Amino acid sequence: MNRAFNLSSFFFLIILCVSCSGKITSEELIEKAIDAHGGMEAWRSIDEITYSKRIVLYDSLGTIESDQTKTHTYKFKPTLTATMTWRQDSAHYQVNYSEEKTSVFLNDSLVQDVALLQKFEKEVEGAYYVYWMPYRLTEKNAELEYQGIAQLPSDGKVHKLQVSYPDSWNVWLYYFDIETFKLIATEVYHEPTSSFIKNLKYETKTGLSLNAERQSYRIDEAGEIMFKRADYYYTIENVMK
Repeated sequence: MNRAFNLSSFFFLIILCVSCSGKITSEELIEKAIDAHGGMEAWRSIDEITYSKRIVLYDSLGTIESDQTKTHTYKFKPTLTATMTWRQDSAHYQVNYSEEKTSVFLNDSLVQDVALLQKFEKEVEGAYYVYWMPYRLTEKNAELEYQGIAQLPSDGKVHKLQVSYPDSWNVWLYYFDIETFKLIATEVYHEPTSSFIKNLKYETKTGLSLNAERQSYRIDEAGEIMFKRADYYYTIENVMK
């Protein structure tokens, strides 16, 4: 969860790979994508951010299963901490996250249920991972494989990057615009299902082109869309630099 990494080593790899091959490398692609979204310095200038995330879930028939909004706050200095709050029925939930400990409160009472603690800890970590793309692709534990040019039905030719992690079964595919290098779609396998997520809008408040609106689709083993699973709406409430 630490966003710190060795930038000199990362960009040395870019130079080394370029000298060995005329083709674009994973590291080159990530560097171009980060520049397209606002640049590494702009990302590192953020001290704190608060945003709301509304998730509308649908079943296979298009009926709304749930419609919920949660507020996320991330503070990056001196170390990463996060807070996630929301209301469900008459209950108020708050998750306090740090790299050492996660606490969950229900109506100001500390929750002791271990399974619930683990669930919300994973949710905070997952939200942090997804929201800060493509910047987090520079982290050392990301195993990168550039898979060349692919064809998306609605977007034409794109750069395709596979990303996996040693401590996870999840496999991520990231699709970048072939001309602008912006991240336009993601595909992920979360056992036992796979999803295709389309980036529809980017925010302009931070200068980082973070997610503003996305749609998620359940896909089959062949990558064909089965049904729309979710709409995601992000609204930035506060940014501190």
